[in-house]
Amino acid sequence: MADCELIEEKPVVPINRDKLELHTIRGTATQCGRQYGQRWSTRMLGFYYQELRPDKKKLAYARRCWVHVEKASPQSAQFMRGMAQGSGLTIAQVTLLSLHEEIHHTRPHCTAFAATGAATRAGKTLVAMNWDWSAHLYPWAGLLRLDVKGSPRALAYHYPGLWVGAGVNQHGLSLMWSSAGHMPLLQPMVGLPTYVLIAEILRCRNVPAVLRWLHSITHAGSFIFLIGDAKGR
Repeated sequence: MADCELIEEKPVVPINRDKLELHTIRGTATQCGRQYGQRWSTRMLGFYYQELRPDKKKLAYARRCWVHVEKASPQSAQFMRGMAQGSGLTIAQVTLLSLHEEIHHTRPHCTAFAATGAATRAGKTLVAMNWDWSAHLYPWAGLLRLDVKGSPRALAYHYPGLWVGAGVNQHGLSLMWSSAGHMPLLQPMVGLPTYVLIAEILRCRNVPAVLRWLHSITHAGSFIFLIGDAKGR
């Protein structure tokens, strides 16, 4: 048998460039959702089956939570309807995607940090986080610049179907977050999915407005939010 020679070649397409792709979507909430769904339709479908492992019980839960989305978050509801149209998924499937954290909240993950006042240079508030998640999710993440009519412009970290995971808006309001109560001790409730909560929070101008809104809704999951605004609150 002839000797084999190992020839090293550079890959034609690198698996990972260690950079997050940045995309911009703009228009009405429905138009932006449709653009998102069309652009990431294949990834949304893959993420949906890999991460959610859907069944009748989970989809029934998503439908009950969708009622809260329609009632408390009409703009996010429009965005999600657009995502469903653009991706070919049903609204129940899109809602189940937004419930990813509620479904998978079985162990601690993510590390968040906040500093303000004398603890920072020039007294400016800083909130930050590491997205300490499962290693197999590393290739899925991206950055999204949102220019949605009727909402502040925002820069967000996202996964397919989880269109706002953390970020900052044009008013300087920012949100980072980490784990709190976990399953099975603390079960998810019927309410607003955490990823919808985050999208709605980044529509606010300041921390007091966020707190007023949060006290008015029913949330589905349990997490720790670190929120800062331009006035250092």
